[in-house]
Amino acid sequence: MPLIGPVSSSATETGSFGRILARTDIDTLENSLWGSGSATTVSQSMDVSGSDGFAFISSSAATTVKHNAIYRSQGGINIGHAITVRRQNGQARGSVSALVGGPGVELGAILATLGSPGIPSPIRPGSDTGTLHGGVVQFIGKGTVNVGADITAAGTGSASEGGGGGGLVVVISDTLISGAGNIGVSGSVGHSTGAAKGGGGGYSGEPGGHAGLGGSGGGGGRGGSGGSGGTGYISGNAGGGSATYAGGGGGSIENVGSDHSDPNGGAGGGRTGDVLVTLEGRSIVLGTAGSGGNGTGAAPGNGAAGGAYGGGGGGGGKGSVGQPYGQGGVGGTGGAAGSGGGGSAFGGGSGNNGGDGGAGSLYVHSSFSPYAGMPGGQGGGGGGGAGQVAGVTRGDGGAGASGVAVLTADQGNGAGGNGAAGTGGGTGSPAYPGGAGGSGGNGGGAAGLCIMIAPSITYSGTVTGRHVKIEGAEALNFIKGFSI
Repeated sequence: MPLIGPVSSSATETGSFGRILARTDIDTLENSLWGSGSATTVSQSMDVSGSDGFAFISSSAATTVKHNAIYRSQGGINIGHAITVRRQNGQARGSVSALVGGPGVELGAILATLGSPGIPSPIRPGSDTGTLHGGVVQFIGKGTVNVGADITAAGTGSASEGGGGGGLVVVISDTLISGAGNIGVSGSVGHSTGAAKGGGGGYSGEPGGHAGLGGSGGGGGRGGSGGSGGTGYISGNAGGGSATYAGGGGGSIENVGSDHSDPNGGAGGGRTGDVLVTLEGRSIVLGTAGSGGNGTGAAPGNGAAGGAYGGGGGGGGKGSVGQPYGQGGVGGTGGAAGSGGGGSAFGGGSGNNGGDGGAGSLYVHSSFSPYAGMPGGQGGGGGGGAGQVAGVTRGDGGAGASGVAVLTADQGNGAGGNGAAGTGGGTGSPAYPGGAGGSGGNGGGAAGLCIMIAPSITYSGTVTGRHVKIEGAEALNFIKGFSI
């Protein structure tokens, strides 16, 4: 590659971002960062599409600029009015599951493409909705770049969708980066309607939040089928069915509820630790959860409650055999973690109440980085079916868990959305089905990135998102890597 200008010794090739890095004893070089103008060309206010070939660029009013706008100046740049960056479509999901947080863009890929419109895009939220990700803007000045007003390149949300990831703000100067305007590159919260969608990745390099776990189905009462499990990063399991009079067991996150075995009700699904792995290194120890014991044929034949941490409720037995049948057993209540309630039974001419579903409580992080999107809440468990039409109640669905909140607001990652509640069991004749587990909540969007490169950085504003600075000799060496 030819060098322009007087050279006192040879140039040296390096592997730095695939460019030619000149030795420090080269007197004058042209640098592709500053654009096509010169120090004598006229100044210009900021165009929404970007500016190139001017000696000085300054804002004249608050404006909304296009995604991928680049402002290059042979002199300084003054950002004296608020700038909002339009959002971008992001990269289509392709084969990436809708349930997982979308991958972000790593720092190396960004540094290798600075100064060009070819910076990669993060992966969209789970439903593949476009225009939710924060856009990209670059301010590149040979003189001082003053960030004197706010710059916003944040993600946003959409109904029943994961949050969009945060955008990218690049500021490069050969002299000084100053100012105290705030820079916002935050990801968006997952939408509050639980639909089990992952959040979008961000320019922080981190993924969006995973969808919440699904709630499990309630057991069927008196001839009813078990409720289905809700969709999630780990989907809930179905409740057991009741072909005749005894109730089926509620499902758990790891196991389906058992069908009835006349005259006994079905056992609830246990949680044995096969799916949910304990994280002992982070002091999170989750005990196993026994299934709710099934009600037997002996009166009163009530199903037992599911164990703590997510056992399904047991189904009620149909009543004592060999004597006038007693009242059918009550369905057991689901344990926590979105487990299903047990179905009720019918015996001796009367039925009983279905067990309530357990509330959601578990979640799975996509990354332990503070910039990753947070996961959605778990769906609630379905209620158990009732044992007859009149005089008894079906089991209520469990509440969905709230989405996982961010630790501190200035990290810029989006909180997860709430899980959906489980539905109540059926009360209709002749069959009394268990209620369905709720869907997991939507994941939040990952934080974006602000990167500043200059020999001196006195900027004192607040960056909501990840902030990377390259200063001093390292900044000069980086900038010289663009010399031609």
